[in-house]
Amino acid sequence: MRGRDLAALDSSLTPSSLVVLDKSDTVRNDMRHFVDRVHIVQSGLAHHSDMRYAPRAAASLLVRWGGTETPVVSVIGPLTRARNKTFSTPRLMIQIFLRAGHARSFLGVPLHETADRIVAIDALWGAAGERLRDRLTSCSLESALSTLYLELQDRLDCSASPSYPPLISLAMDRLGATSSSVEKVAAALGVGDRRLRRLFNDELGMTPKHFVRISRLQRVLMTEHGSRSWAERAIDAGYYDQAHMIGDFRDLMNTTPAAFWARSDRLVTPFP
Repeated sequence: MRGRDLAALDSSLTPSSLVVLDKSDTVRNDMRHFVDRVHIVQSGLAHHSDMRYAPRAAASLLVRWGGTETPVVSVIGPLTRARNKTFSTPRLMIQIFLRAGHARSFLGVPLHETADRIVAIDALWGAAGERLRDRLTSCSLESALSTLYLELQDRLDCSASPSYPPLISLAMDRLGATSSSVEKVAAALGVGDRRLRRLFNDELGMTPKHFVRISRLQRVLMTEHGSRSWAERAIDAGYYDQAHMIGDFRDLMNTTPAAFWARSDRLVTPFP
């Protein structure tokens, strides 16, 4: 990439360095309803960089530059469990995190087709994906961000599917913030369990019950370590008890809470 010219980029990285910069302030005002965060990741000259992703009910657009001027453009679908990904270096990456419930309008496919997958943009957008990659070749970092925002806006304008169906919005709010069962929330919204499951699979890439599990896990991840006991944190997050929290942590994060917080490089992606 020519002209890596955002002032925040660090040109003095050590070979093993991995720097994650939050550049969400670059998002255009008309896109803030759809884009959650924007990260720029710069690595040193080590042979690889390990990226650790938390479970997340949303998708993201990832652009990676390596040893050539042509980037690799892909989509990371919703993650039902934590995932480690090793990238060859040197690397410079832009990752645009779409808000939960909005990605289908941009990607053009039901979200369950991308869940727990990294999909090449060409596979989703065909020739349009190839043209985007060409436009991102040999441009400055600031130009690349502008190009990505314009592409997302164009795809939103041309989308045939509504973004963020109101029913999904209400269901996410109720399931994510209360201890109500999926059945009770569906009944309160006047829909059947089957329809709610189909909507969640299409718009979020997972079932309502799995969304609830991830929401509880995220509340634990966002608590300040050491501020309260594990039992208190479990109850506050919506778990029945500490044992249920540990069980979910093992299943979704592939580790225990204590082992997770003992790491200094726990995660490089936002939780929500």
